[in-house]
Amino acid sequence: QGGDGTVYYTRNGNFNWSIGVNNVMTLTTTDGNPVLNTAGNPITLPANYITSKVEVSETGQVMYPDGNNNMQPVAGMQIGLYQFQNRAGLEKVGDSLYAVTPASGAALNEATNAALKKSEIRQGYLENSNVQVADEMVNLIVAQRAYEMNSKAIQAADEMMSQANQLRR
Repeated sequence: QGGDGTVYYTRNGNFNWSIGVNNVMTLTTTDGNPVLNTAGNPITLPANYITSKVEVSETGQVMYPDGNNNMQPVAGMQIGLYQFQNRAGLEKVGDSLYAVTPASGAALNEATNAALKKSEIRQGYLENSNVQVADEMVNLIVAQRAYEMNSKAIQAADEMMSQANQLRR
């Protein structure tokens, strides 16, 4: 949820716990925006919870250990996971946030839509870039040299054609 109250969507799963009003812990993005649960409410924990003991299941359920140290779901605290008919139609509003547009279609809540293939959450992992910078720089240099070589070959062919035309006169 953005500072303006609008609901935004993100793929950036780097979340943190921040202390809010009355020492309530709120799950937030790195920019401090609250992460919403499946019902559209901020995910909060009571002040007596120790955030280092909190875990998140593969379905996005926030879990906390009980008296016997067994992980138990915290009621109403499941990270809201949504899908779109056309992801490319989302409007990028900066800071890895996206807004719904008519082109993207409405957000489809995975918790309430049984027809959707469910996403999986992995706690402690971040999605990496699928680009290897060093490899791409090498490929760029190779492409640039090939372009230069082709350009010189065309230039040489053009000069040879010019010479041939001058001989005919």
